[in-house]
Amino acid sequence: MASDSSSAGMPGWLIALIVVSTLAAVVVGIYMSPVKDDVEKFIMEKFFKAEAKAEEKALGQAGETQAQGFL
Repeated sequence: MASDSSSAGMPGWLIALIVVSTLAAVVVGIYMSPVKDDVEKFIMEKFFKAEAKAEEKALGQAGETQAQGFL
């Protein structure tokens, strides 16, 4: 006799394996394609833009005289 929980669907480990495999395939596909440079540029622009905003905010809070010494 089969229990109700095992006949309900796919096991959790199989679903996790499918998700991980799909994500790995997407990452490898992007890495191997010429789109990689565009994706890297986009991510780096977002990262450095956020970093610059945080630095600007910190300098603004530090005050003009302290900011001049920092720069």
